[in-house]
Amino acid sequence: MANSTVVTVAEYQAARIIVDSPLDGGLSQQEIQVAINGATAWFESQLYQPVQETPHDDIYNVNMSDWCSVDTSYCLNIFPPYFPVSTVDNIYWRLTPTDNWTNEFDSTNWSLADDLRIVRIPFANPFVASDGGPFQQIRIIYTSGYTQATMPPDIKQSVITVTAAYLKRGYVAEAATGSPVSILSPLDMKMVNDTIDKYRRRF
Repeated sequence: MANSTVVTVAEYQAARIIVDSPLDGGLSQQEIQVAINGATAWFESQLYQPVQETPHDDIYNVNMSDWCSVDTSYCLNIFPPYFPVSTVDNIYWRLTPTDNWTNEFDSTNWSLADDLRIVRIPFANPFVASDGGPFQQIRIIYTSGYTQATMPPDIKQSVITVTAAYLKRGYVAEAATGSPVSILSPLDMKMVNDTIDKYRRRF
């Protein structure tokens, strides 16, 4: 498992200064990193999406999926299932199954909108509201998730809390996995669950 970019070992150790925890102090950075990785993996499994920055290359059927539709104003709306969308590299379109992905929207044709970063294409839209079908498709290449610098504080705190629970139980090797429900206090579990609910993929 690659090192988590949600929380660094230094951030974990700084957060744990306020708690008298000889166990934490006696662990190597590698052991703490393993626990952070395990906590991150569990947290992401509850979100149904990666929280760390992740590239995607998705294809959606126009007007026949939850991810892409044309509204009554003939605006093409793309709803990438993974969010937040941090960057969009390319958006392609095709009208028949024999078409190659050579038709590309210019970056000036689309914009990111609202808190889920919906991609809207109000102009230069080759589709109309009545169109749609298995062969009219959009291909979008984008990146979702957060970097270390943009990671929300409540996500960091949740991963730190689960990491601490793993380490208190002695999970310092590959055993640093699985649900922390049985080893977190009710108050901590509520905080973690509230954060999960806030960032969980809904569809």
